[in-house]
Amino acid sequence: VSGIAFIGSELDTLRVGRKAGLLVWLRSDWSERADIARMIESTRNAGPHTWLGVTWIEDFQEPHVAIVAPAYRNGIYLGSFSSVVSLRALSGFLDKLDRDFGTHSFILQGRDQVLAHPSLAGGAEGLSAQTPLSRLDEIGDPVLRDLWVPGYPLQILEDSTVQGRAVKGPDDEQIYIYREIDNYGGVPWTIGLYFLGAEVNAEMRRLMYALGSAGVVLVLSLLAVFFFGRAIARPIVHLAERSRAIRELDLSSARPLGGSLFRETDDASAAYDSMLSGLRWFETYVPKSLVLRLMRLGEDAVRSEQRAVTVMFTDIADFSGLSERYPPEKLVELLNRHFGLLLEKIETEDGTVDKFIGDSVMAFWGAPEARLDHAEATCRAALALRT
Repeated sequence: VSGIAFIGSELDTLRVGRKAGLLVWLRSDWSERADIARMIESTRNAGPHTWLGVTWIEDFQEPHVAIVAPAYRNGIYLGSFSSVVSLRALSGFLDKLDRDFGTHSFILQGRDQVLAHPSLAGGAEGLSAQTPLSRLDEIGDPVLRDLWVPGYPLQILEDSTVQGRAVKGPDDEQIYIYREIDNYGGVPWTIGLYFLGAEVNAEMRRLMYALGSAGVVLVLSLLAVFFFGRAIARPIVHLAERSRAIRELDLSSARPLGGSLFRETDDASAAYDSMLSGLRWFETYVPKSLVLRLMRLGEDAVRSEQRAVTVMFTDIADFSGLSERYPPEKLVELLNRHFGLLLEKIETEDGTVDKFIGDSVMAFWGAPEARLDHAEATCRAALALRT
């Protein structure tokens, strides 16, 4: 970008740019410039920006490509910003491109006027506001001069706007690849490259070798990415699946994850396994249904309040005599089966188990969720226990 200007609605202008490597700025009053007034009026409502094509800037004494964008605040037009790119700088870009990649680049306006060419990187003589561009036969490039000489077309890409043509030159075949674009002003641009036949053949050989090597590297890279990705994703997927089981307190489906090759996932797996072990011990003493209800109630579940509830105590008749006759393992089996049946009947009536006391169970109704029929529910559970 060679320079930027802000042109106010009254055509008062601030310009900033580079000249001879130095940053310069100046204020101007363009209120008497009819051409500027027409340009501002035509572009203020044209859209977010408008390309003006090639513009001769008197202060720099060289042609530029300009773009204008209107500026509004709260719907009120304040002026327009304009940015310009020197065609000499654009030619310098093509010159560097050609030296880096061994190409021959060009940009034309229409068919005969040269916008940018490596030979113009140092500027062009004889240009003016009336003739801001050089012609094809004035830049000293005999190959580009023959661009429109009759030849034969080449199909470069199917269903593409990129075109190709070959021309028989004095010493070798000249191949041109170009594309026409019309977004940068009123006259279409032609952007392209040209090659000599000998250069194309050498490049094709190098390209085939490069494509073969790149194909092998690509396949190996895809395989590495696939297996490496699976190795990373597998423990994360397992962690997500088993965390969903814990969210529902389905601890029987939640299995330990084990270790991982990656430190972060290994730390997460170790934390999960420790949490699962603690929850399983916790499950031994706190009924799952109670925990789920507490989770559903949220903060309301931990508020202290006085409330009428109904409490039920159960006891195994002659448990002392049974414990003397049964071996320890049989007694434990009997208690587990007994408590399982009791829990089933209590939870059917939405009761809450408070504690296990030896062979006894203490349960209550009316908390943590309030209910008016807590006494009836307790009696129904007691009757169910008798059967």
